[in-house]
Amino acid sequence: MALRYRPDAGCFFLGEDPLALLRRLPGLLALELSPRLPWPEPAQLDPYACNLEILALTLEAPDALRQLFRFVADQCVLAEVPATAPGNETTGGETTGNETTGGETPGGRRPDARTPARPLRVEPARIEALAARLGALAVTGNALAPLVARAAALDPALGRDLAERQAAIGRLVAELDGMVAGLRRLPLSRSFRRLPALARETAARLGKEATLEMAGEALEADRAIVEGLYEPLLHLLRNALDHGIEPPAERQARGKPPAGRLRLAARRAGERLEISLSDDGAGLDPERLRAAARARGVAGAAAMDEAALHALLFTPGFSTAAGVSDISGRGVGMDAVRAAIAALGGHVALESRKGEGTTVRLSLPQAAALRALLLLRAGGEELAVPVEAVAETLRLPAARILPLAGLPGEAAAFVLRGRTVPLLDLGALLGLPRRAEGAAVTRVLVTAGARPVGLAVEAFGRRLDAPLRPLDGLMAGMPGLLGTALDDEGRVRMVLDLPELTR
Repeated sequence: MALRYRPDAGCFFLGEDPLALLRRLPGLLALELSPRLPWPEPAQLDPYACNLEILALTLEAPDALRQLFRFVADQCVLAEVPATAPGNETTGGETTGNETTGGETPGGRRPDARTPARPLRVEPARIEALAARLGALAVTGNALAPLVARAAALDPALGRDLAERQAAIGRLVAELDGMVAGLRRLPLSRSFRRLPALARETAARLGKEATLEMAGEALEADRAIVEGLYEPLLHLLRNALDHGIEPPAERQARGKPPAGRLRLAARRAGERLEISLSDDGAGLDPERLRAAARARGVAGAAAMDEAALHALLFTPGFSTAAGVSDISGRGVGMDAVRAAIAALGGHVALESRKGEGTTVRLSLPQAAALRALLLLRAGGEELAVPVEAVAETLRLPAARILPLAGLPGEAAAFVLRGRTVPLLDLGALLGLPRRAEGAAVTRVLVTAGARPVGLAVEAFGRRLDAPLRPLDGLMAGMPGLLGTALDDEGRVRMVLDLPELTR
C-alpha cells in the first residue's frame, strides 16, 4: 500500500506527532519526506508549523493503516500498489558484519566479566510471537486433563503420575507467563507525560485557563494498552477543553475559579485497568444535544432521556461544534475514541451533569499472555470468569436464601458472615434461561470487591490457565464480556466481565 500523509500545519500544537505515527507503521518499505510548500527564507520560517508531505510504501493491509491513522484520516490518502515481479524482493533476516561468534568481540578479545552487560533490544514483534506460542503451549497443556482422567480410570497409579507431570508443566507455563508479561509491561507515564503541556497549549489557543492533575501514572500495563491509549486520551482532553471548560469570565460569573480543573487518574479494579478523565466545566446540555439530534434527523430525539442523548455522542459524525476548527468539528468524534478503546479490548462510559462537569471512564484489560479462569455453567451455557473477580464459591442451602418482597423480579439475598449480600441468577442476568427452582442447595459465586454480589450458577468446573482472546467484529466492546478462551476440551467459552455485569 502507498500512503500520502499531509499533516496539518498546526499539528504540533494538537499533540499530533507525524514521525511517531510513522515509527508505528509496520512493514515499511520506503519513505520520502518533502516540503508541502516551498521553504521560506530563514527569517520568515515558523519552526512550529509543520510543512511536510510524507510518502510511504508499506506491506501493511489497508484496514490496519486506516486504524493507525484514524485520528488524522482527513490528512491521508491510501492507494494500492501492484506487487513487484518475482526476483526483485529483498530477503529478510540478513546479518551484519558486526555480529560475533563464540563470545568474542570484533577485535578477537573476549569481554571482561566485570564489564556491565549492555541492554538487549528486542523487537516487539518477537515478544508478541513468544506470547502467542506461550498461549498455544497453555492450550496444549490444558488438553492433557481429559487424557489424564482416562488414564486414571484404567490405571490409577499411571493417572497419578501423569497428573503430577501435568501439574509440573502448568507451573512452568505459569512462570513463563509471568516473564512474558513482564517483558510487555510499560508504565502509563509513557502516554500520560505529554498531556500536561498539550493541555496548557490548547487552553491558551482557546483563550481559557486550565490545569491537568494526574494520578496513577506509575501503574504498568501491557505495551499495546499503553501505546494505544495516547490518541484516545488526547482526543478526550481536547473535547474537555473545547466543549467542557468555560472561558475565565464565564466561570467567575458562575462562582467557579477562573482556571478549569481536569483530572486524569488510573487505578486497578480487580483484573481491569480503569482510567478516568474528569473536568469541572459546563457539563453536557441535554437540550443542546437534543437540538443537534433533531438537526441530524435522529428519530425520537424529542423523547430521549439523558442517557440516550449521551449515547448519541458515540455516533459517527455526531458533533455539537458550531464550526470547523483545528480542534473540533472535523467529523472525528467520540466514535473514534470508542473504536480505539474497543480495539484494545475495553469500553467507554460517560457521566455528566449540566453546570458541574463531565467524566469519561475507560475500562481496559490488564492484558497478560495467560489468564486464570474459573469454568462454570449458567443458563445452560458453558462460560468462564477470571479467578481474580471471584472472592469465594459457596453451596448455599435453600433455607439461607431470603426472598426480598416489594422488588421487581425474583430478588433475593443471603447473609454471609454477618453481612447481607444480594443474590442474582447469572443466567437471567445474561438473558439466558433461569436455573431450575427447588434445589436443596444453590451453587453461588461471590464477586470480589467492596460490594460483593452473589451469583447463582448451575455448576462449577475446574480452574484453567488459558490465553484470553479479545472480542472483535460485531462483538468488540460488548459490555459484560472480556473475550473468549479455549477450555481443556477445545470448546470456546465466553469470559464474563463480572464487575460490569453487577455494576
